[in-house]
Amino acid sequence: MSSARPRLVSVVLLGAVLAVGAHAADSASSARAWAASLDRATRAAAAGDDATVERVLHEVVAETGREAPDSLLHARALDGLADLARRRERFDEAAGLYGRSIPMLERLLGEDQPRVATSIHNLGVAELGRGRPERAAACFAEAAAIWSRTFGEDAPQTRIARQALGVATARASRGAATDDP
Repeated sequence: MSSARPRLVSVVLLGAVLAVGAHAADSASSARAWAASLDRATRAAAAGDDATVERVLHEVVAETGREAPDSLLHARALDGLADLARRRERFDEAAGLYGRSIPMLERLLGEDQPRVATSIHNLGVAELGRGRPERAAACFAEAAAIWSRTFGEDAPQTRIARQALGVATARASRGAATDDP
């Protein structure tokens, strides 16, 4: 009986390894397909085909949301949809999508990553479009700080974020001045 037990354990372990291996292969296959879809969306964006971009990104978000909701591919697809909404001046939609993608990007890439700063800066643009200059200013300040630490104070990204911060701060000041009785 004792000799049967090690074989049973071995068979169970082998089955578990094969199941994990099969799942990993399925996951890798899915990840490759999603990455290919993101590449297709990037090419469509370069060609100005926003309808294809939107359709493909929605598909990737739906699929990764079911199978890999904490993946970088899911975060990138959400971020891509946010960028598209921002470019189309659908600022409320963009802000909501950035609100979902940025925490994921921070968790997956790290808070001081330039890619995270880009999304935070783009959220600032959406907030400015929504008429919320104080929120926009906070986003631009955070993006500028990340880019400054990463690329330096004189980097183009840092300068752009600081200019946007100036615009948002000026709009917030004008809004505050006109709201006073």
